[in-house]
Amino acid sequence: MLDKKKPYEYICRYYESVLPFIGNKVFSVLSLVPISLIIPKIPRGKKMVKQKINLLLLSNPGSGKSSIAEEFEKIAYSPLSTKKITPARLYYEIKKRSDGKMSLIVEDIAEMFMDEVLVKLLEGILGEEGSISRNTMKNTKEETSKKIDAVAYLSGTPENIAEKRIREGLLMRTFPLIVFYSKEEHEKILDFVADNMGKEEKSFEQEDIKNFYEELFSIQEGTHDTIEPIQGYIIPKSINEEVKLFIKPLVSLMFEKWGISNVRELEEMYRLMCSYAFLNIFNRKIENNKLVITKEDLELSKKLIKREIQTKGIILTCIDQVDYYNIKTREQLREWEKNRRKKEEISSHAKFLMEGMVK
Repeated sequence: MLDKKKPYEYICRYYESVLPFIGNKVFSVLSLVPISLIIPKIPRGKKMVKQKINLLLLSNPGSGKSSIAEEFEKIAYSPLSTKKITPARLYYEIKKRSDGKMSLIVEDIAEMFMDEVLVKLLEGILGEEGSISRNTMKNTKEETSKKIDAVAYLSGTPENIAEKRIREGLLMRTFPLIVFYSKEEHEKILDFVADNMGKEEKSFEQEDIKNFYEELFSIQEGTHDTIEPIQGYIIPKSINEEVKLFIKPLVSLMFEKWGISNVRELEEMYRLMCSYAFLNIFNRKIENNKLVITKEDLELSKKLIKREIQTKGIILTCIDQVDYYNIKTREQLREWEKNRRKKEEISSHAKFLMEGMVK
């Protein structure tokens, strides 16, 4: 049975058991994405900051991205799962959702990212503005705008992020996650699959997790037996002070090297914090329908935001290197790597990305 006082550990453990070497890594973030769609925005003085988290998974072909999409669809709120979509179809799907909420699930972003109009629409949907405009589409003169609360699970391979418009737009609006297998991990996955062939096993954990998310949704829909909808958050001043001390050293390199203002990353810490707190609502204090954020919520957000910032740094660095040295083939990459190693070791994550970006 799922322990409502420790749901995060249960969820991550289950997905790792069915998707070895990738389940825990992905669902450590993806488990919070459905929550971020239904909780209130986060107040920041006179402004309301978006609470929504979007995940961009970059991994090898055949690494389980489609299976993750299928699993996520089972716990997502108002899901739209697709491999191919046009701007007009996306607008139609948004328009027909009466509450304006949607979980977009795209297991292969290759074709979508080649459509400049669609990429622009996604930036609007997943960004702070949370809207989609028909006047940005082709073959229409209709100038209507539709507000939308949307989260997304997008997945693809490194070559999908080489475009400049992706790195400057969608990359900054998502939590990027790089997952690839070592030779040993790959062999263990093959063993896992072979050992389980021909066996039939009922998954009570999967049903527990689905029911748990449905119960969380019922809270915000106002149909829960004991808990009223959460309307806001109580964030102790001590947590704000600790966030400032933690985030500044982490983002300094991105600011100095690329001139990127990291307010988004700071706000992302609070998105992760509030989503994790709501996931643990049965073990949290509520005052006047406001969720009290705890030290545990802060620590989880620290762990995840560090991963996000480091991953964005790796991606931006790899793109810079490929562009600056005009690396277009694997042979050119190997030569660059050989010369580079004399100065510093190249991380496995960087090597994986760069190999995917070249032919």
